[in-house]
Parts: sequence; structure tokens; C-alpha cells
Amino acid sequence: MNKTVIGIDLGGTYIKAGLVDASGRVLVERRVPTPQSGQAAVLEALAEMGRQLRDEGVNRGDGCAAGLGLGTPGVVTPDEIRLAFNIPGWERVPARRFLSQALGLPVVIDNDANVCALAEYMFGAGRGAHSLAAFTIGTGVGGGIIVDGRVYQGFSGCAGELGHITVEPEGEMCGCGRPGCVEAYASADAIARYVSRRLQEGASSRLSEKTMRGEKVTSADVDAAAREGDELARAAIRRAGRYLGLAAASVCNTLDPEVIVVGGGGAGFGEALLEPMREEMARRTYSAVIHTPEIRPAQLGYESGLVGAACLALVELAHAEPAS
Repeated sequence: MNKTVIGIDLGGTYIKAGLVDASGRVLVERRVPTPQSGQAAVLEALAEMGRQLRDEGVNRGDGCAAGLGLGTPGVVTPDEIRLAFNIPGWERVPARRFLSQALGLPVVIDNDANVCALAEYMFGAGRGAHSLAAFTIGTGVGGGIIVDGRVYQGFSGCAGELGHITVEPEGEMCGCGRPGCVEAYASADAIARYVSRRLQEGASSRLSEKTMRGEKVTSADVDAAAREGDELARAAIRRAGRYLGLAAASVCNTLDPEVIVVGGGGAGFGEALLEPMREEMARRTYSAVIHTPEIRPAQLGYESGLVGAACLALVELAHAEPAS
């Protein structure tokens, strides 16, 4: 398929967009601040970036883009963004219809974690796999499921909320309002909160100097301390890895994916997080009949959202083409 498509990665702070070819190569990339003045301003910013990239592709000799994919935070259905907490006014947004009419292109939209999973499946750590489940570790824990080359949407169009797998039924409250989700234990923010709580309880750590100065402990602080041998920091990361392993085992026993990919900023903890995740998953997976998947770190990094959004359009176009 010799086509270019537009991929747009909408974040709470920035919009990243690019012209992407069928091999996942980013030909042109743009970035602008995300408007904070409401739904209409964000939609127009998305449309304007789409116009610029569409026109630039023609001027470069790449031809007119064949479609557009949009990755966005929040709860997403094929036609609209139902809700995203980190973008003002981003609720019940008819993004697909608006962008399709504004640009004259077919448009596909999905949750940002799903598009990152799709990018890793097509061009990253999951390339060549039959199926994939992805955990994205950041301020929360996102997830995506890819089966037979497509994002698994579920009945409501919102499948893949892996961060809300229960790992402690009567445990800590998650931001979703329910207790015990893996997000409450294994997000980058949750790791930092755990260390802060242990420091307040008197645990020994080089990070205690920060709390004594009234400074907030961040996940980056925990990572740096762990790499320098701080036992509290290392224990906090191991703890999060074990909880991720519990969630991963539930995914394995239910979906039997060939590969699990871990991405997002929290994946920077590296093997300190992934090794206990593997160990716990292996303990909990029904391995007598279920394949125990390899857990791999994501490969695409910064560009996964943009490339994944483009992948939405590439997959849709491939399925729309008549069989030869």
C-alpha cells in the first residue's frame, strides 16, 4: 500500500501531528500547544494541523493523504470522545465527523493508549506477533489490546482499560473512584506516592532529604535513587512490578496474547520494574494450557502516539481495499 496518512496525537499540553508513510516512517512532523479555551478551539487546531500536513504532502510530491487517524486521551468510541479530564471542554466531542468534513478525508479516532499499542504491534516491540496487550505507565496506567491486526474495541467500544484490573479488592482508591485498581499501585505517580508515604512513616532513604526540605518526591526521583542503590526506591519499583504482574496474569488467562508490551514514561524504570512483573505473571498464569507471553519494553518512545494514530488510518484503509 503506497499511501501517506496523517497521524495526530492529542495531549493535554501539546498536539503532535505528522505525515506518515505505510512503513511507519514520519515524513513531516509538527507540534503546537493544545488550546485551553474549550472544545471548538481544540477542534479547529486539529483541523488546521490536518490541512497543513495534507497540503505539505501534495507540495512534497507525496500526493494527497489518504486518511487521518487521531489518538486522544479519555473515553473514546468510534464516533466521539465521550470524556477527557485533562482537556477543558473535551466531552461529547464529535471529532470524527468534524475532521472528516473539514478535511474531506476518512477519519478514525481512538484512545491514546490503544493507538500506542497499535504502533508497537505494527512497527515496534510487537512487530510480527499474532496478538498483543500493552500497558502504558504514566500518571495512570493505560492499556490496549490488539488481535489479528486491529484494536479490540469490545461491545461498548471502550475495551482495553487494563489499568482498572482489580489487584486488591479492598485496596487503595483509584482515580476512577473504585478501590484496588492496578493504576492505584503501579502508575508512576503511585510509585512516588508510596515512597512519600513510607518516608512519612520513618523509612530510611536518601530521598528523605527532599521531604525534609518540603519538596515533593517524583517518580524520576525514585528512579534515580533506585539506580544509586536506594533500597526503599528499589522496593517501591519491585512492588509496582509485582502488581503489574498480577494484572498481566489476568490478561493472559483471559486473552492469551502472544506478547505484552510495557510503554509510557514509567517504562523508564526498566528491568527493575519488568523483572518482578515477569515473575509475578509467571506465578499466576494458568501455564498448563496458556502460553506465557514475553514482556517487552516499548520501542517507539516519543513518536508512538503520532505513529499509532497514523496506524489507525493505515489499518482502516487496508481493510477498505477490495481483495485482489
